[in-house]
Amino acid sequence: MENMIEEMNKIKWYHRISINGVMTAGANYELQNSLDTLPLPKDLTGKSVLDIGCWDGYYSFECEKRNAKRVVANDKYMWEKESSFWSKDQGFDFAHKHLNSKVEKVISSVEDLEQKDLGTFDYVLMLCVVCLSKNPVQYIEIARNLCSGTLILELHVDMLDIPYPAAKYYTGNHGNDEINDYWGMNPLAVQSIMEDLGFTNISHKIIDPGNRAIFSGDIIR
Repeated sequence: MENMIEEMNKIKWYHRISINGVMTAGANYELQNSLDTLPLPKDLTGKSVLDIGCWDGYYSFECEKRNAKRVVANDKYMWEKESSFWSKDQGFDFAHKHLNSKVEKVISSVEDLEQKDLGTFDYVLMLCVVCLSKNPVQYIEIARNLCSGTLILELHVDMLDIPYPAAKYYTGNHGNDEINDYWGMNPLAVQSIMEDLGFTNISHKIIDPGNRAIFSGDIIR
């Protein structure tokens, strides 16, 4: 156990994951700390899940704990880029090993994900990913193509007082070690994109601290 903890503490974590009764030293991430905010069943028996942009894999491992029959964890940017505040894929690999996980690891950019022949999934999670893309519509469309059930998005929102679909582009340095949003869309814009892509039963809710939102929608194939 001491060796495990020593190895764990050398990793720069973002997600807080309980491993053999020991919690990793991740960030105080509001969404993770209130997991019930996601419209995700507590029992995923018989369901498949794709977690796009999973980072340390907290949600992937949580879906596995909820008895999903198949979970695929995807990332590339976080797993291949060393940073001053994250350790590539070391966190995911450490948790995967010590949780005896069967989650499938797929290294791929979002743009290339469809070429992996993964099939489609009952649930597709894309949390804190869309707002980081220069092409948010493309990202949502790729998620749609991999979804045969429910898509769950979590993203930064802006322009909440505008009564029509609108988005703000954030200028600045997107090439440093920090993770910066390119876009802040309002809920009407996100909902309109999802409608145009064929989603039904679309819903959303604003979450703390008030500039983020969770969307869900169903696709029928």
